Parts: sequence; structure tokens; C-alpha cells
Amino acid sequence: SLPTDSTKIKKVDNVLAVATLDSNKIAQTDAAQFLSANKNFSVSPNPANGYVIVNYSVENAASVRITLINEAGAEVYSQKLGAGNGSHIIETKSLGQGIYLCVIDVNGTLVHMQKFSIAH
Repeated sequence: SLPTDSTKIKKVDNVLAVATLDSNKIAQTDAAQFLSANKNFSVSPNPANGYVIVNYSVENAASVRITLINEAGAEVYSQKLGAGNGSHIIETKSLGQGIYLCVIDVNGTLVHMQKFSIAH
């Protein structure tokens, strides 16, 4: 299951590479296969200016984690949320312009990725 504490996510040659440190294996996954694949999650507006809203609907989950990753592959935001239905607002004023990836994992399993841009 992805991601876990022993997993790093980074962009390599425009392909999302997921490197699992404990097994020393690299699994390359085209991020497009996860984009909007799960209708229980959405990220808007796109492009974002001062904020982005992550809407989620998760039943029977112990934890939901939202992570934002910039074009360089660096994690710039991470927040653990509770299960259920909700909207989480992330301020983007301090983040630079560019393309970002919103990664959502539920109970430690990657369930959704969505690209969005920030334009100030």
C-alpha cells in the first residue's frame, strides 16, 4: 500500500516515481491513472490563487492524509484529517506558482492524486 512512512514520492522525467525505501524497489506510476479516478475526492479551484479546497468523503477510515507535492518532488504540505465527509481549505499564498500534486491516502493506502496549478 502506498504511501507509507518508508515511501518517498518524487517526479522523475515527468513520471511520478514511488520509491519504497525498505525494499529498495522503485515503482514508476503514471500519475494520470490516479487523476480523478476516485469520485469521493476533488481539488478546486484549478488554477488556485490564495487557497485550494480538498473535498473528501471517506467512511470507515481511521485516518485521511492530504499531502501537497511541488514540481521538484518536495512535500510542501501535509495534514491528517478524520474520516467522514468534509472540505479542507489549504492556503496557497506562501507557495510558489507552478504545478502541484495533491496526494490523498486513507489508512495508509494511496487512493487519489490530482494535479493542480497555483497562479498568483
